[in-house]
Amino acid sequence: MTTKQEQQLQQKWQQYVAAEAEHVDITFYAPQQNQSPHRLKTQIKPMWLSAAALVMTIGITWWLSFLPVPTVDDSSVVDDSRVPTDSSQPMLLASNYRLDALERRIQQAYLQGASEVELAQLWQQHQALTN
Repeated sequence: MTTKQEQQLQQKWQQYVAAEAEHVDITFYAPQQNQSPHRLKTQIKPMWLSAAALVMTIGITWWLSFLPVPTVDDSSVVDDSRVPTDSSQPMLLASNYRLDALERRIQQAYLQGASEVELAQLWQQHQALTN
């Protein structure tokens, strides 16, 4: 159900479109003979670039295959420049880990208000590990 005004607007629109369609000029240009070689060159150029990149990759890989591969021996594995010469820091041993854990338990016992008996046992264990 369209109103009379809507029908009039549709008719006017169709007339306008028909009038504009008469003024539109559609032309199809055929390729000219002298444009063909230029177009062929632009299509070949990317193929030459791809081929050149492939040749360069193969050439570099082939050249690298002739380079000597360094052999690994025991003397080259240990880099003496990185080994610290200062022996002031002791190496951590398993007993050092146990001592560290025990010292933490002693600190926690003091913070939590442990009894004298518990603290004495912890200090005895500490003395045993340090001697």
